[in-house]
Amino acid sequence: MFKDPVSACIVKLILTLEPNLWAVGTGFVLSGPEGPCLATAFHNLSGGISAQARFGAHIPPRPVLVDVVYAGESVAHFMPYADGKSLFRVHKNLMTRSGDYQCDVAVMDMALLRSHITDKADDNPLWEQKGICAMHADCADAYVQGEDMFLPAGRSVLVFGFPGGRDFNGQPIAVSGSIAAHDGDTAPYLLLSGHTSAGCSGGPVVAREFGGYFRHEKECLIRHTPSAPLVDQWIGLYSGRLEPAANATANKGPQEITQVGVVWSAQTVRSVVQFGVCDRL
Repeated sequence: MFKDPVSACIVKLILTLEPNLWAVGTGFVLSGPEGPCLATAFHNLSGGISAQARFGAHIPPRPVLVDVVYAGESVAHFMPYADGKSLFRVHKNLMTRSGDYQCDVAVMDMALLRSHITDKADDNPLWEQKGICAMHADCADAYVQGEDMFLPAGRSVLVFGFPGGRDFNGQPIAVSGSIAAHDGDTAPYLLLSGHTSAGCSGGPVVAREFGGYFRHEKECLIRHTPSAPLVDQWIGLYSGRLEPAANATANKGPQEITQVGVVWSAQTVRSVVQFGVCDRL
């Protein structure tokens, strides 16, 4: 039976802020130069404090206990900060005076996460996952990963996560959306249009095609048809809804909630993996 390679890399994060206050987020395994990492949204590990509030206004993170759940089983739990610094890394530009304090990405080494393993979880298949960008030899005849898909506004994508905290038989749910704005490979983020909800923050965003895809080549579009029928391209990490402009309306209420989300690009996430730094209290 074919198992979705993207779903196999995803974990549910149960975030306990107080004894009777908790939330759900998403994380996923990502390959890195020093081994696999767990990527998620920064605000999942800061107790809901945004990157802008933490690094721009210097608001301290809220204590949060993170329970990592994979395939319905609790595999690890940890406090994201210890001994005055974070166990995870953030974008290095957040630490500079000229930083824009926006990047909502956090990365934690899987080897470090495993040091916080729960009882009887040592043989959980999570620890064998190499990451969303790794080769999948067990399904090579059915599945390939692209890196050069044509990704214009209107292009359909999938956000994998746990909308409303729900799962499907222990597995993540893929929520459909479309690219709303994309400024090329060098932009730190792109915008997504769709009905996402709480619980998807930190999840991977994937462009998926069947039986081939279009790529941009020499000022024209070329239909590329690989031998495998299923093609994925990981394009980034879903952060959450885009806040409305400060002066968009004089009224305060549900009408201010936008249906546009922020996706930090794969290039930005990889930069945190390779060059990220710890947050210090």
